Amino acid sequence: MSDIKDQYGGRQFESTGELVFVIDIGSYERKEIKDGQEPVESKISSIIAMIELEGQRMKVQRIESEIWRIKREEQHMIEQELREQQDKEVKAFKKIFLQAIRLHQANILRNCIYTVETNAKENGNVTDEFKNWKIWAEQKIAWYDPMINGEDPILNNSHKTNLFKDLLKNDSNIYLK
Repeated sequence: MSDIKDQYGGRQFESTGELVFVIDIGSYERKEIKDGQEPVESKISSIIAMIELEGQRMKVQRIESEIWRIKREEQHMIEQELREQQDKEVKAFKKIFLQAIRLHQANILRNCIYTVETNAKENGNVTDEFKNWKIWAEQKIAWYDPMINGEDPILNNSHKTNLFKDLLKNDSNIYLK
C-alpha cells in the first residue's frame, strides 16, 4: 500500500500489491520492511530482530523515564522540605523577634513608671490613687513581659500580639495633633 495525501492533508491508502511490515518507533519515526526482490515472508528473522531491538529500546526508554521521574520527585521532596524548614525558621525567628520587641516595650514601660514615681516623690504627689495606678501598671507590664508572662484577668495572649499594632494603626492621629 502507498499513502497519498488528499487535498485536505489527510491520508488515503492505495493498494500496491506489496506487503509492508511497519513499526512506529516515535512520534514521527518508523521502521519498515517491505516486499522487494525478496518477499517480506523471507525476512521474518529480520522482522523479529527489529521487534526485539525496538522492544529493548522502548524498555530502556521506559527505565530512563522512570529514573528521571523518581529523581524529579526526590528533587521536589527536597525542595518541599527546604521550604518547610525555611517556613519553620522564619516562624521561630518572628516569634523571638516579637518577644524581643515585647521585652523592650516592657522595659520602656518600667522606665516610664520609674520616672513618674520619681516625679511624684519629688513633688510630694504619692497618693493612694497613684499607688493603685502603679500596682495596676506593674501587673500589666508583668503580663506583657515575655520573660514573666504573668496572668491577667481581663486581657489574653492575642492582646499581647495586637496591642501596639492596633494602637499605632488606630490612634496614630491623636499623637500628631
